[in-house]
Amino acid sequence: YIFSCNLFDFNDKCVIIKKEFDSSFLVFDGDKIPKNAVLRTRKEGDVFTKFKGGTKKLKDYFIDKKIPKLERDNIPLIAIGNEILLIFGVEISDKIKVDENTINNLYAGIMKNNK
Repeated sequence: YIFSCNLFDFNDKCVIIKKEFDSSFLVFDGDKIPKNAVLRTRKEGDVFTKFKGGTKKLKDYFIDKKIPKLERDNIPLIAIGNEILLIFGVEISDKIKVDENTINNLYAGIMKNNK
């Protein structure tokens, strides 16, 4: 199961998913990530369901969050088809949020790769 606990080299970044609490990381329910989800950058037609509701095009979400255009193509995402579940360093989708039934809390973060 790829998104359980791992370290991934991703362009010039190091993407981290771990079980240990980290206040600077995003927390999500690891059991809500489908097995065929992938780690990738944005594509035309991507949509994102914001934490606590509201679905919009990923492009519009990035504009609303004032993420510079030059950075948008380099932000790691966890996606299933055109549905974005996690935007590293930014936000999780409402679909993978931790709730009263969550057993598998995972923490996702990103760091600049020093290679």
